[in-house]
Amino acid sequence: MSFRFCITDSAGTSCPLNLYLPRYSGLGYRPQGYKPDRWDYAAYVSNRDRFLMTTRGHAALRYGGVVRWIAQAVLLSEDALLGPSDDVTEHGICFRNRRSNELYWDDELSAEELDLICGIYHVATGQRDHSAPGNRQTSTISWWPRPIYFEKSGLNVGWWSPACEDFYQKRLEQIARGDATLPTQGEWKNNMRFDSKVPAYIESAERCAAQVLRVLRPT
Repeated sequence: MSFRFCITDSAGTSCPLNLYLPRYSGLGYRPQGYKPDRWDYAAYVSNRDRFLMTTRGHAALRYGGVVRWIAQAVLLSEDALLGPSDDVTEHGICFRNRRSNELYWDDELSAEELDLICGIYHVATGQRDHSAPGNRQTSTISWWPRPIYFEKSGLNVGWWSPACEDFYQKRLEQIARGDATLPTQGEWKNNMRFDSKVPAYIESAERCAAQVLRVLRPT
């Protein structure tokens, strides 16, 4: 489950535009046939941990899901209470209180930062794509699933369940043995299905919670 810490600001400050992905996000571009090894994993961990230990990186502890558990292996739980960062009004997310007309700011991990945490590589397929950088078609593979695939999976029950921990530990064991494959994003989507009924249950619970909040705090 994710949560936020916010600072307040006047409504005269404009909210930032959504951050966009650079040319190649995460761990960057790799040639066709690239197969990461333990040295690549060590380089990924080094780059990832260096970011996580920054003030913005602490936001990963508040993100929830796999992203939080990756961060928790590097940071202390108390680090989640640090922040927002000094540049939160430039790169963060803002929420408007319609009653007081105040803005509330918190750090928001960008798509690039999430791709770094999850260990994303963009690997050339050998095909041409005129809409892609350099006309080179790429496929994305990663050490860990992007958050969207965890959030839409049967593992996302609102807390870090024993099934989540089992998935996480088995993946770490595969990596430690050196026999972990790096799925494409489509493969992660299929691998993360688990109980297909869970997302519908969660969606129903969120709708009910939203209705209760609208009754208690009407806009």
